[in-house]
Amino acid sequence: MMRLLSVIALIALTAASAGAQQADSAQCFGFSFGAWNPPLDLRASGHRPELGGTTQPKAPGGRDWAADIVPNDTTLMLFPAWWPAGVQVTFPRRPRSAADTVTGRAMALVADGSVTPPRTAMRAWRVTCR
Repeated sequence: MMRLLSVIALIALTAASAGAQQADSAQCFGFSFGAWNPPLDLRASGHRPELGGTTQPKAPGGRDWAADIVPNDTTLMLFPAWWPAGVQVTFPRRPRSAADTVTGRAMALVADGSVTPPRTAMRAWRVTCR
């Protein structure tokens, strides 16, 4: 049985409007990850495990942050509290609705370049940002 780990990420896209003002629009996605190969291991990946009591800032609604490096691209950088260097997710197209599940690949970034980064299959779908 595949063990799944889910995370909701807020992707804030900033679009320039006429008159040098900027308007923020957001897209929110849910993600489900399969088994990581090799397994996620902070120490083996060269990361320092978080000290007890530390907290990471959250996006609105308690979501984890994500970065949309190229607007409407199919690769996103997630910054979940459970992986300090981020997770790159790539899918063939962005999901259009909660009923539209898209499959893709995820790679957890590592601190030690000589270590193979953990990879897994993933699914993504749209969720309400509120």
